[in-house]
Amino acid sequence: MFRKLLYISSLLAFSALAARAITVVSEDASIPKHYVPPVVGNGSICTSIDFEGEQFQKKYRSYYPEVVWAGRRYSRTDNYSALITMGHYKTSITVGGKPLGKPLSWEQKLDRENALIECTVKYAEATVKTTVFVPMGLDMLAVKKVVEPNDKSAKVDVKFTYFLTDADSVKNPPRMVIEKPEKLESPERASIRYTAYGLKVYRGQIQILPSKPSTFEAGKNYASFSTSFDKSPAEISYVALYADNYNTDIAGDIERLANKITKSSGEKVKYSDVVKLSNTARQDEFPESVRDERSAKLLEAAKAGFGGLLENHKKEWKKFYEEGSKVSIPDKAISDVYLTSLYHMKTVATRWSFPVTIFGHGAGWSGRYFGWDEFYTSVGAMSAGKFDLSERPCVFRRKLLAPAIMRVSYYRAPTFNKIGARYVWETNEDGSEGTTDGLWLDHVFHMSTISATGWKQYLYTGDKKFLKETAYPVMKECALFLLSHMVYNNGGRITIGKCTDIERLGPARVGSPHNMRGIDIAEWTAPLSQLTLLGLHTIGVGDGGNEIGMGRVEDYAIEGVVDHGENIACTVPTDQLVVAGTSNWGAHALVCAMRALGSNAVDGLEPDRYFKQVGQLTDCARS
Repeated sequence: MFRKLLYISSLLAFSALAARAITVVSEDASIPKHYVPPVVGNGSICTSIDFEGEQFQKKYRSYYPEVVWAGRRYSRTDNYSALITMGHYKTSITVGGKPLGKPLSWEQKLDRENALIECTVKYAEATVKTTVFVPMGLDMLAVKKVVEPNDKSAKVDVKFTYFLTDADSVKNPPRMVIEKPEKLESPERASIRYTAYGLKVYRGQIQILPSKPSTFEAGKNYASFSTSFDKSPAEISYVALYADNYNTDIAGDIERLANKITKSSGEKVKYSDVVKLSNTARQDEFPESVRDERSAKLLEAAKAGFGGLLENHKKEWKKFYEEGSKVSIPDKAISDVYLTSLYHMKTVATRWSFPVTIFGHGAGWSGRYFGWDEFYTSVGAMSAGKFDLSERPCVFRRKLLAPAIMRVSYYRAPTFNKIGARYVWETNEDGSEGTTDGLWLDHVFHMSTISATGWKQYLYTGDKKFLKETAYPVMKECALFLLSHMVYNNGGRITIGKCTDIERLGPARVGSPHNMRGIDIAEWTAPLSQLTLLGLHTIGVGDGGNEIGMGRVEDYAIEGVVDHGENIACTVPTDQLVVAGTSNWGAHALVCAMRALGSNAVDGLEPDRYFKQVGQLTDCARS
């Protein structure tokens, strides 16, 4: 969370584009310890390129160099709502019949001003220069290769292959059926059609256009173009086009249907209408003809060629940087961080909202949307004067308001008088929950930040129409949720919730929290122990000795049985403390006790579903 907040908070200022590029140089071809491939994208197509200007399938930290497409994802039960890979490319080059071999040195540059990546790699036989960008506003990927052989008379052969495969395997991506690639003419290009069965059914087509006449080759899930050059330097470019039948305004369809139901009944959308909305959200999208229409438009745009696309791309990015606030920062380091933040914000700003990243294979939360993170990124966009971007989370949440209201009405029967809207924790594009089961499903604080996002947008813009039609309906329902769920009349005294710390770490004797290995983790741990100072009734749940609440336990009881106990023991007590072999079990016991005592904080709990889950956990623990 800290890393996300650090990235987001750096959006709060602006400077001139002084340091326009970030460059990494390796004179001996070694890879720096913390190197990761830089990212290029346009909020729709997103990818990363390694230091050779390629997409070799090596895992860097948590992600692979691959192409992903915002919104195209698996279901929650299949690959945990991960974005579906759209493949990767590989270039094979020979000079005088000899393969290039291993690099001797390399330089990679992320040009943030123009949103492109440039790589220069020296080999024994030649120097290869690569330029890659994702054209602003177009579902495309553009790649240019320039080969400069040491022997100017040497023949150069370039083979560009696009693989629609899963990471470093030769298999199709999960739940994807691929038609054998074929060659099309006018213009010369490869076509790879697929059907991916994910959260929706995505019927798509990837086309690859070489800039020079080439020899075509195809396998079951890849297409190649081979080109020979007798003159130096050898220069060729490739443009990949991505089109499918996905209804990108599915959230808008949900909103329009909800408004239609409301208009006809005069009441809020009832749970009996959930099925209608659900079927709309999960329909088999648009017909294949929509994919073909989108492909045709992309082909028309691709006529501009690599150079024309790049020229327009640079103009659009220049326009993006110039519009909005004009604030100068004298500190060069902060100015540089801000430029990088602006670049990444625009790179991942989808048509829906601000995800943390747009990575495949489950990395970076798979392009899902957190109401918490949206707030900070949106405020950063507001401060930069990028109001067309900053309003997106507000509009997105407004479209998904009906399902959020229905979640409360379904799980909380009317007899419990629970009202308002509760958005899911990790939101998919259709409003469905994208995360796995866990304690985070109980988080509710994002209702406050979702509400605050709309209010902040109004304060910055003064747009009363936006406030009335978009922000206020969301703010109202979020507030009603918090009032009816989190505010209690405690003996005539109004209190805001109860503070329950389930395995939340607190400060040890040295003043900072430590993990079970005795390592200081204050940098990554929110100071939630400060909530005990607010006079709330507090309950702690823990299993290791370093959790908030363990201040009620004598030091010797922790030091004597837990490794590093003398360093990690938390000093903060709570009013009550539940100690368990596993914190989850302690939390289960606490909920059951509250239920048995008739606490209305757990009204609406479904006993059958709950005990089934407990039984499954028990079986798992015994196995």
